[in-house]
Amino acid sequence: MKRKIIIAFLALINLLSYAGNNDKNSHELGIGIGAANFLGDLGGFNKIGTPFLKDVEPKLFRPDLNVFYRYNINYHFAAKANIMFTRLQGRDNLTQGEVFSDQWYRQIRNLSFKSYIVDISGTLELNFLKYKPGDVDEYDWSPYIFVGGSGFYFNPTTTDAAGNKVKLQPLGTEGQGMPGYGDKYKRFSFAALMGAGIKWNLTRRLSMAWDVVYYHTFTDYIDDVSTVYANRTDFNSFYGPEQGQYIADLAERRVEIDPTNAYGFVTAAGVQRGDPKDKDQLFTTNISFAIRLGEVGYRGRGYKGGRLQCPKF
Repeated sequence: MKRKIIIAFLALINLLSYAGNNDKNSHELGIGIGAANFLGDLGGFNKIGTPFLKDVEPKLFRPDLNVFYRYNINYHFAAKANIMFTRLQGRDNLTQGEVFSDQWYRQIRNLSFKSYIVDISGTLELNFLKYKPGDVDEYDWSPYIFVGGSGFYFNPTTTDAAGNKVKLQPLGTEGQGMPGYGDKYKRFSFAALMGAGIKWNLTRRLSMAWDVVYYHTFTDYIDDVSTVYANRTDFNSFYGPEQGQYIADLAERRVEIDPTNAYGFVTAAGVQRGDPKDKDQLFTTNISFAIRLGEVGYRGRGYKGGRLQCPKF
């Protein structure tokens, strides 16, 4: 087994270093803009139970910004480091349905969140065709796929009844931090990501790409929702009547649209608030531009150091 692993590792190194463009012009710096959308317990499309992209609520797309460095290993492989900034959000009030329908249970929950995301990722790209930055004649475009991982910071907030912005993690809206409820979640987590796109050279210096990226995170708290409703009495006992009532009102907001308490059983202590079995997800789609570093002259067929040479046969 060890021998097979060593052989596979050496074969990968050989493949990555094979043929092509291991010159000093294989580095790029770039910037990208696009849109991001959240897939979690909060928000989502008006039809409950639809998986993955079928649960996307178009109204919740928000801008994202990317800054990246790419090292083109050869014609087919590249390594990329990326920093992304975006703001995710979800609102139960976008879901509408008849009483006791699947959609209605999300609507009556009546929760909402916003969270800025700062994500740092590393990916390995595979070009399906031979591709070399700066070549506008022969190897000038390729579809590609990529896989990688990232670490990101999030900090969910909401707006209280008075219109004030409130950070949710310090409050422990599902009882975190109180006896018997466990610790408060961390505001830093990791994600596995994959995606696909297409890249092409505009000039010998500038390239352009379009891609779609899917992030599967290892937290269920980007939207501050995961398990069950805590007991209001516990909030009051631990934090005192005033602060306890304030936190309980932010954790269970059904009463804002059900003032007569007709459906109090829907958000009673111990009743499902989220689904801890499904981790949060997000995806982005971006247009990016990259500047090739180093000499402008392309070291390709018939060129050397920016000067035309006689071809060799």
